[in-house]
Amino acid sequence: SKVVNAVASLDGVNSCDVNVEKGIANISFEDDIVTKETILKTLTDKTNFSCAIKERKVKKGFFQRLFGW
Repeated sequence: SKVVNAVASLDGVNSCDVNVEKGIANISFEDDIVTKETILKTLTDKTNFSCAIKERKVKKGFFQRLFGW
């Protein structure tokens, strides 16, 4: 796919799994070699898809909420 080919050219990208039906790409990468922003710019420049970074929400446990960790 266009997405896989676009990110394959970047150093530090380990894998790219695309779900066309959901419009989602899961990209595994080494953040000390390539940044999320570089990947996003590459996808925007080399594909005709609109791209955004989805931040993962981490659920806080009871003590994290209680003590603000």
